[in-house]
Amino acid sequence: LRENLYFLPVGFNLTRSIYESPFYWMSGDEAYKDSAFTHRGEATEEIAYEMLASVFGKDNVHRDVKVLKNKKERITDIDVLATAGNKAVIVKAKSKKLTELSRRGSEENLKADFSEAVQKAYDQGLICRASIIDKNNTLVMSDGKELHLNEFVNDAYIICLTTDHYPAVTHQVDVYLKKMTEDPYPLAMSIFDFDILAFYLKDPFEFLYYLRQRVNLSDYYKASSEITLLACHLRQKLFPRPEVDREALDESFAQLIDANFPVMKGHHPKTAAVEKLHHKWKNEKFQQLVNQIKTTGQPGFTDAIFYLYDLAGAGADDLINQMEKTKIKTISDGQQHDFSMIFEKGRSGVTFLSLADSPEKMERILLPLAVARKHKTKADEWLALGSVAGSPNIVDAAAFNKQPWKEDNELEELAKIALKQGKPMNLKGEKIGRNEKCFCGSGKKFKKCCGK
Repeated sequence: LRENLYFLPVGFNLTRSIYESPFYWMSGDEAYKDSAFTHRGEATEEIAYEMLASVFGKDNVHRDVKVLKNKKERITDIDVLATAGNKAVIVKAKSKKLTELSRRGSEENLKADFSEAVQKAYDQGLICRASIIDKNNTLVMSDGKELHLNEFVNDAYIICLTTDHYPAVTHQVDVYLKKMTEDPYPLAMSIFDFDILAFYLKDPFEFLYYLRQRVNLSDYYKASSEITLLACHLRQKLFPRPEVDREALDESFAQLIDANFPVMKGHHPKTAAVEKLHHKWKNEKFQQLVNQIKTTGQPGFTDAIFYLYDLAGAGADDLINQMEKTKIKTISDGQQHDFSMIFEKGRSGVTFLSLADSPEKMERILLPLAVARKHKTKADEWLALGSVAGSPNIVDAAAFNKQPWKEDNELEELAKIALKQGKPMNLKGEKIGRNEKCFCGSGKKFKKCCGK
């Protein structure tokens, strides 16, 4: 406008220039450019480590982890590794910048840059994933000490991280990524998007659940940016709709984060738009149940937490309501009561058992009951929950099984007994007389209740 006074219509362009320009200055210095590239890669790993540590805790995040087949053979290196339960996050960081021709839309250059920034990181990530899931390999930290995980990892999510703003990289994964059908998709994103993920998904299990949904639904959800997908998840959860093959998400989802993030960071005053990001559903008792499962520390219970996250919403409300009604029955009549709920058209379910007696009795009864119901339903996943009347806990016992259903004659016989099919029997397999109290806990004689 005049000397030393400029009109800047888009403030983002200035901050981007401040961030990106020094790279070109340093890469023009022949004596220093190699060091600059090295420092750039190290800085990216350090930033990723700090962001993951804010979610998983420093004890569960490690840099420069070596995976060894034996003392002499090293399989691969993991830039940054984070773990919670039996799940892991593998970050492969690349400091490759988009070329100017790519920014202008040259498809040939876009493919070349994608190969350097994402494809190579993904290929390395697959090796890391396979090696960490292999229970026979050894993990060694940067200080030379062996890394002992709390439990074996059965799944790991690959994040391909770039240092720069990388327009449409989410879409490019759909178009350019080369992968085998059985291999999982990666999440490709910039360090800036990664920062936003770590900000909104502060709980490690919520962070991992989002990664799982993104990977499993990569062919279902289509969007132009990671932030669009994250905002959709925060607003309504990434979950496929019945009878729908694919969903394309509008950029208006990302605008929800645009309105919320700067305010939450303290950069802008609060407006009504801030409140539109998060869904309004809340069930405090269901959250207590989830939190209780999180603190068990039992191997494999990350899968149980994911299963509960899948239920969040109407399914969670129904579950808690039925649990409370069943516990009230036990408190009122001193009898055992149970129910089962089936989800996903019979592919999964929950069994809840309420007892007036000790936890020791719960252990004897709950598991056979849940196993029998899972087998009878022909389900692949089943959650068993148990509660003792008068306990301050939401549940006092829990078990989770995700083994695919298969025919089993012994389980078929167990189901006939435990689920009172065929001849009337109690859980111990003893026949019930017509004049005895009904096994359902109604207090009525069997002949006047279920015996009809």
